[in-house]
Amino acid sequence: MSLRQYLSIIGPIKSLNRDLKLLFISNFIWTLGFGLYNYVWPVYIRELGGSAADVGTVFSVSFLIAMLTYIPGGILADKYDRKKLIVISCAIAVPSALIYSVATDWRQLIPGVALYYLSFIGIPALYAYISSSAQQSKATSAFGVTQSGLAFGMVLSPTIGAYLLAVADARWIFRVSFVLYVFSTLILLFMTKQDPKTNGQNKNISYLKILKNRKAVSWTLALFFASFAVFLTMPYVPLFLEDLYGVGAVRIQILGSITSLGMALLGIWVGELGDRWNKRGALSFSLLLFSCSILFLLSFGQFPIIVLAMFLLGISRIIDPIVYSAVGLLSPQEARGKSYSVYQTVDGIAWMCAPYLGGYLYQLSPNAPFLVALPLTAALSVISFLILEG
Repeated sequence: MSLRQYLSIIGPIKSLNRDLKLLFISNFIWTLGFGLYNYVWPVYIRELGGSAADVGTVFSVSFLIAMLTYIPGGILADKYDRKKLIVISCAIAVPSALIYSVATDWRQLIPGVALYYLSFIGIPALYAYISSSAQQSKATSAFGVTQSGLAFGMVLSPTIGAYLLAVADARWIFRVSFVLYVFSTLILLFMTKQDPKTNGQNKNISYLKILKNRKAVSWTLALFFASFAVFLTMPYVPLFLEDLYGVGAVRIQILGSITSLGMALLGIWVGELGDRWNKRGALSFSLLLFSCSILFLLSFGQFPIIVLAMFLLGISRIIDPIVYSAVGLLSPQEARGKSYSVYQTVDGIAWMCAPYLGGYLYQLSPNAPFLVALPLTAALSVISFLILEG
């Protein structure tokens, strides 16, 4: 990597204020833990006796729990210190890794999954914290760069997880994850508290008024269909690689690192693109890259092309920050947590339904979920660029 390329990555990170830098570091450490097992999670479920449909069930239950937390999370984010809510929500998720480590049947994973996704009650507070901390002209970059901490952690962790799989029992991965989750949560304690505005206006902003925000609702509908395509496919990429191309768990972990590298680098670059050009262009371009990644994955079995496809798949985790930066600016600051909770609930419906459908499609044919998602994202790329405002 050249000095210019290095600075192009470090510069946006250095531009974050102190609190967002701490959040970046916490995200980095959290996904050092999460990434140890994330890319082989579907394989682990199958090793514990689950089918492809059961994999879809686990993901759908996960996202159902997450979806049910968003509305109460938004109410809390507009009433209480957002830092405290973020810390408590992370603490709720910490024990999940230990539960995974002792499971002997895929159904025994459910309590850990429930705890992990119950912690999503803090996400409206997290997004409101980022949105309120960032300069308005740098909102997309603030979301993209702060959340890229998640990606940078996952660049390293799947490869570390691959090493652990090679030398130790898979359950040790979850024990290491538990320790990293603890450290990540402790770092959040050093952030500045952020109380929502208390001018009373947020009490007058109803959910109906939020849903009448036509521009924000248009962005949210675009996110719904984009997320549907993403979660129709992403849970089944590891199984697809294993079943069609014979890629083993260790190499899947390494490919996961490449996907995370794509998320990190593309996230910073697309965030800058959204601020310098426009957010709808950034979203449209991201969807186009995701379509290309699916096309490459379906069409070519050569390992170098698979590597390219996995790198481009990293763009799938950039779509959310682009949309949430846009709807944040379109939402009143005094009810930003409540607004995010509404939009995330709509998005959560896609998260919940898509993996369940994807599991049944995958049982019909491993290609099926990807063949459905490809035209959907390609069409959405064009529609988003032509229709979205703001």
